[in-house]
Amino acid sequence: MDKTLRLGLIAVASLTVAGVANAAPSISTAAACVDGSGFEFVLEFTAGPDEAIILRIDAESNPFVRPTERISFNYDAAGVVAFAPLVETLDTTSTPPVTALFDRWQDGVIPEGDFTITDLSGGSWRVEGTVPHGTEPLVVGDEVAFFKVRTTAGNASSPNVPVVACAGAAASFVSEVNLDDGAPWSPNTPGDIIATNGEGVLVETSQLIDVTMTINLNGVDVWSCTEVSIIDGIFESGKVDHADSAGAGPAFAGFQISAPAATGIYVMELTGYPNDDCTGSPIATITLLPGSVEVTPPSVAIIDPTATIGNNVTFGGIVTIEAGAIIGDRVALGDQVVVGENTTVQADAILDQGTIVGANSLIGTAANLTFIINGIFTPSVIGDAVVIGNNAQVIGAQIGNNTDIGAGTEIRSIINGVFAPASVGRNASIGDNSTVIGSIVRNGAVIGSDVEITFIINGLFESSKIGQDASVGDGSVIAGTFIKTNAMLAANVTTGTGTEIGHRASIGAESNFGSHTIIKRDTIIGDNVQAGDNLIIRTGVVVGSDNDFGNNVDLGKNSSVGNFVTIGNDVTVTPGASVPDGTFIPDGSSFP
Repeated sequence: MDKTLRLGLIAVASLTVAGVANAAPSISTAAACVDGSGFEFVLEFTAGPDEAIILRIDAESNPFVRPTERISFNYDAAGVVAFAPLVETLDTTSTPPVTALFDRWQDGVIPEGDFTITDLSGGSWRVEGTVPHGTEPLVVGDEVAFFKVRTTAGNASSPNVPVVACAGAAASFVSEVNLDDGAPWSPNTPGDIIATNGEGVLVETSQLIDVTMTINLNGVDVWSCTEVSIIDGIFESGKVDHADSAGAGPAFAGFQISAPAATGIYVMELTGYPNDDCTGSPIATITLLPGSVEVTPPSVAIIDPTATIGNNVTFGGIVTIEAGAIIGDRVALGDQVVVGENTTVQADAILDQGTIVGANSLIGTAANLTFIINGIFTPSVIGDAVVIGNNAQVIGAQIGNNTDIGAGTEIRSIINGVFAPASVGRNASIGDNSTVIGSIVRNGAVIGSDVEITFIINGLFESSKIGQDASVGDGSVIAGTFIKTNAMLAANVTTGTGTEIGHRASIGAESNFGSHTIIKRDTIIGDNVQAGDNLIIRTGVVVGSDNDFGNNVDLGKNSSVGNFVTIGNDVTVTPGASVPDGTFIPDGSSFP
């Protein structure tokens, strides 16, 4: 076959430049390719007429690997070979003679049928040849150091000629894979990318799997790295840099890969690459079907036989799952997690290190229960018969028995100079998308949706506390406030830091109170009351709706304020007084 075509080159037109006597030679084309059968080259050049010509192809140019192996030709201007082409590996100019460090080509004379010399006329020539591989052959991506032409008139060289794959070279393919020395996986037909006949492995989460892989190389490819992909809904992969393999025929690699950290049945796919970091064009790939890797919980896990474990569940160390519990798909269980009897943990939830969930609870989809470290490791602890909604977060907090936490709600302890634990008591309820940060919700409290209960740092740290059986309506913002037993706040109430709301107090919707407000027990406040800082509403006061109070207002015991009343700053309403609807009380006054 014409080497120009085997090399995938654009055909070079015959040179028509007439040779000039005593003119130095010039090279127009130098190319090299490899496949399973050997090294092929094409060299086109022009030399003066009637010149004796010496050709040489040098494998290496680095002076530190001298002497280099080379292919040599000598012939005359008529194309008559003076002596046979030869692969030389011995540097006879050294004393003693030294053999080349790399065996790129098979030593000895090149058979006559493996090279041709073509006169392109006018002193132009094409030399083509095939040389069998040595024990350390050139591969795709290597370079031939020099193509050289020498005549009595001078020299020409073409350096650093890239080695490419010969056109039509056969593809490398995976011929066999063994997992933990089990029966081999082999494609039904050589070259197929699927194997279905091997022995899979049964391993614990994150356990090492021994892999032995054989690729039938085509003599062109270099196998340097294997990417192992383990697939089942999620995708995990490992890249293994191992000893390079090249040449033609079978090449072997043995390595270990970690099983997924999640339980399930997986498909394994292996792909060979030419570069140590598994980059470049894939050499060969194979997929082991059906599930070739089954991953079970770790032996250190304590799992009741009546519990149900979903697919792709990840386990930390010493996990305990009690009788009747159900763990959904893709749940992550950290170290020392405990899931109580008949509790259900739905898909994609995270129970981080140290989390404890009691019996008969429900942890919603993608909920996140994790820990906080405040000098002491503080995990989340969930009681019995608790419902944690989808996408909710509990961070270093405690939730009492029979409590409901809505979807998207966050209960979070914090560290900000001091440790502020968050907790929710027994029989409490918190709606969707609310936050309780560094604050305490006591037994029986009812918190609506989109409520923010948080702390304030204002010289001193002040967390919020919601008393037993108190209620806070939707959309309210409670900051650094103490709400006592059985107090009731309607929707969209806002309180400032240092506020105290007494037992059985009732506050209407859309009302807003500044900092350091004191609302005593058994008071009733209507809707849309707007108040400044340092308000005092004493025991038994009744306040109507749509009122506006300034700073430092003091409403005396058992007094009453009608609707649409405006009270300025620094005003005192005496005990038992009644302020009519629409009244305006100026700054600094005492009423009546």
